[in-house]
Amino acid sequence: MGLAERCLAPEAARHLEPLTARPDEAEDAVPGAGGYWSEAFRRLVATFRLRASIRAELAPPA
Repeated sequence: MGLAERCLAPEAARHLEPLTARPDEAEDAVPGAGGYWSEAFRRLVATFRLRASIRAELAPPA
């Protein structure tokens, strides 16, 4: 995830948004795994949004 946070373009956030939803856990699933990945992608999307706002602030005036 750290590499993705640093290397992917902030515009990728919209493609990752569906992965932030907490899935229903099946009986045979590892408890908490869905919530873990949901939170990980939520943080990744938040990082992309922060990077996008930083880019916008640092962009030269039009």
